[in-house]
Amino acid sequence: MAVAGVDPAVGVAHTDQIWQALLSGQNIPLNLADEFAAIAAAQPDTPAVITTKHGKSGHSYETLTFRQVQDRASRYATGMRQYGIQRGATALVLVKPMPDFVPVFLALFKVGALPVALDRGPSRKQTLKSIEQIAPKVLVGIPVAHALRVFYPRTFRSVTHPVTAGRSVVIGGPTLESWRKLPSSGADVGATRAEDEMAIIFTTGSTGPPKGVVYQQKNGAAIVKIMQEALGVGPGEVCLACYPAFAMHFIGAGATVVMPDMDPRFPAQADPKCILDVIRDQKPTTAFMQIPVIRNLQKYCADRGEKIPHLKKILTTGASIPTDMVRAMHRVLEEPDADLHIMYGATEALCVAFATGRDLIARETALQEGRGTYLGRPSESVTVKIIRIQDGPIEQWDESQVVAPGEIGEVCVFGPVVTPEYRNRLDATLKAKIHDATGLWHRMGDAGYFDPHGGLWYCGRITHRVPIQGGFLYPDLTEPLFNRHPSVRRSALVGIPVAGSRLKRPIMIVEPNNPAEEDCDTLRAGLQSIANSVSATRAIETVLIHKEPFPVDIRHNAKILREQLVSFAVQHAPPVSDTSSAAHFLTFKGHRVAYFEKGHGEAILFLHNAGNDHRIWEYQFEHFANTHRVIAVDSLGYGQSDSPAIEYSLPLYSEMVAAIVESLHLAPVTIIATCTGAAMALSYALAHPDQVRQLFLFHLATGKTVSGGNLERTTKMFNGRSGFARMFTPWLGSVMQRGGLHKAMINGQYANPSKETPEFLKHMHSLYGREAEASSLLRLFSNWSSFAPLDDLRYHPELPPLHMFWGAKNEVLKIERGRELCQTLSPATFNVIDDAGHLAMREKPDEVIQRIEQLLN
Repeated sequence: MAVAGVDPAVGVAHTDQIWQALLSGQNIPLNLADEFAAIAAAQPDTPAVITTKHGKSGHSYETLTFRQVQDRASRYATGMRQYGIQRGATALVLVKPMPDFVPVFLALFKVGALPVALDRGPSRKQTLKSIEQIAPKVLVGIPVAHALRVFYPRTFRSVTHPVTAGRSVVIGGPTLESWRKLPSSGADVGATRAEDEMAIIFTTGSTGPPKGVVYQQKNGAAIVKIMQEALGVGPGEVCLACYPAFAMHFIGAGATVVMPDMDPRFPAQADPKCILDVIRDQKPTTAFMQIPVIRNLQKYCADRGEKIPHLKKILTTGASIPTDMVRAMHRVLEEPDADLHIMYGATEALCVAFATGRDLIARETALQEGRGTYLGRPSESVTVKIIRIQDGPIEQWDESQVVAPGEIGEVCVFGPVVTPEYRNRLDATLKAKIHDATGLWHRMGDAGYFDPHGGLWYCGRITHRVPIQGGFLYPDLTEPLFNRHPSVRRSALVGIPVAGSRLKRPIMIVEPNNPAEEDCDTLRAGLQSIANSVSATRAIETVLIHKEPFPVDIRHNAKILREQLVSFAVQHAPPVSDTSSAAHFLTFKGHRVAYFEKGHGEAILFLHNAGNDHRIWEYQFEHFANTHRVIAVDSLGYGQSDSPAIEYSLPLYSEMVAAIVESLHLAPVTIIATCTGAAMALSYALAHPDQVRQLFLFHLATGKTVSGGNLERTTKMFNGRSGFARMFTPWLGSVMQRGGLHKAMINGQYANPSKETPEFLKHMHSLYGREAEASSLLRLFSNWSSFAPLDDLRYHPELPPLHMFWGAKNEVLKIERGRELCQTLSPATFNVIDDAGHLAMREKPDEVIQRIEQLLN
């Protein structure tokens, strides 16, 4: 690990020589356990970790010096090696903020294992799914963590090396206490380099399912270095860490870290009196606090006329800080120059930029006028650029995509803080990372811009912007205008779908300061007046009052979970009108087929899945009508088309497509289709390749893609048994007409049906209650073998371009079957729509539109 010319008494990442090597992209020898050993050697008797215990009689503290932490970590590393924990093993760490927290992580670094840090997820199911996804070999946990293995054996089936932090339990393996009796392994650290994996840290799940972010050794070193530069953290400093991860960052810089007795999963429940007592006792000059901790501590002191001593810098992150809160905090901080420091970053790239509370106050007018949230200037070792917003993966960095100052785009970050990937989530990695000649850019998923002075401003998450006529509304460009109202604690902009359009209806949801005392009608009228008075918010015609506290993320207790508020808006906003166009009809084999037409230009034909109708495509239909001639069909047997008692099969529907293309003079036509409609489109293109321009096929139905999904049992029951299907039809038809089975049949097509509009769900129920619906479905399922030839198809490159799409959470046709199919079919592209089910075109309308547009062009 030794590097020529580097003083071994100084942490390697702290030297200019090593730092410059990291900045230039060199894969030098590096291990953070080595760095800590160098720091410990330089200040062995300095307190390293001080943990707090609150009791009825007061507070008690347990202190470990740097020498003791290093010694304990070395002994634990010896125990881990003897136990068979090897380099590269994933080690889930489930311990409380306790004296062993830092030594455990350092020991895992020493043996080259990968500690896994996981927040309590949005739900227990999601948390367990994250653990199962990462498949840890090692579990270092308190006794209750090992008890989880009994209740959830499937989730923890990968664990082969349990280790107990605390009293011994039967299934807990060896204890940390038993390893303290082993000989110290000294400075025996596994040889690692800057780009070797160091840890896996999960995202909070506030903007999608939690993902395991892979950290390299250089990422950890970069975070420590930037915190030293931005906050002045280092030897001689005492730092309070209300979130355990920052304990590692502070101690890595050589500071003493104090860990309060609080549950970091629930920062809003932390006792402000206890926090204040710890500050008075331990005299930290720097602290990391979640926003709820800051808010409660400020209120506690203000209500009692008390001051917060010693603290000069309070670091926080996760959400914007109102200037009123900054001023209130300044009033209770005893040190004259004390201030808040708000860090901008993400689990995938920390320490991107820092802004102080005084920075925010200096820009208060701009903040209140809705110009965004000021994030500060980018850290010196981090490059930030703004590119044009686009959906889907970007394979290679293109400087021509960078926008000018003042123009809103997506924030992208380059530098040693950028992590390389998500563990076992290739699709998410491809979407978030852009390759450059010298490294990786990370797409933050945030909309922002640079001001003329190089300051970075945040406009909101890209997925949270609301498309309206003429552009987009952004949360941080609109919400500050409403937050100025004295009765408003916070507000949240959301958009709800509008039938027949890719645009959304903007709704501003407000959480009052005192909901029990508030006259909601008066407040709503006042806020609507604000919306109408400013051009930036005039499109917001509906304001809703949310009397309960907004749902927020687990880690910071500050990020608003807007997806949950969309459901609230859908339920409480007045319904939107149906803008569907009038039906036309053509005749096929003596039966009427309904179609809907709009626009001019090259033709696009939309085909739906069995059971539904043309309206599943209404967002895409309205969007592409601006540039194309669009036709959406109700297939024979569904919607407004006839439902004759005939045998429905893939050859029949392929003939129907041919009749539509010929009758309406659509060739050469682009076909956008899903499920059985996708099978019709592909079958037609194989027979008439010269009539097709391109194919965009979602969830292609074949003989095999139903395997493992919701349709498998049904197709097996009726395939090849047309007589049985006809006999079964009257009973099923009667049940469906009475509303039976509707909910399961409809909800099963969504990843989250609560996000659908009530109006469209009502429409879906009316479809499944049609007299002929059961007959059409069962007659198709009895001929499911007609779809089997597509399973062995190898798509010739000279045929029209074929692009496949699949919802990652499709329970009707599983994405695993889609991947298997595409290995044989070999389409031009395979596009995964995250957090979407069988109706991805309705669940992620904007993303679907943008991906199709990119491929069309």
